[in-house]
Amino acid sequence: MNPDRTEAKKRSPRTASAPSQGGAPASAKKTTRKRSGRKPPARRKAYWGVFNDLMQQVAAFEYQDRAEAEKTARQWTEKKRGSYFVRVVKQPVE
Repeated sequence: MNPDRTEAKKRSPRTASAPSQGGAPASAKKTTRKRSGRKPPARRKAYWGVFNDLMQQVAAFEYQDRAEAEKTARQWTEKKRGSYFVRVVKQPVE
């Protein structure tokens, strides 16, 4: 190894400030993290959606109108080609 490089390594600031083998940290003062203010989760409204085979929503009903949504899905399945099904959809409240 080049003698100039070994001398430069010995004088480098990284080796001079390395913690000792005792295991004690270089500074005894603890640093605290500043807590960021977390936003509460966005409010959401649940309702029933009627979907087709391609997972496209074709109708929406209020949450309390599940029976009507299932009835519509059943009628469309019998009347049209393909199948329709009902599932819960949640949208953010504005």
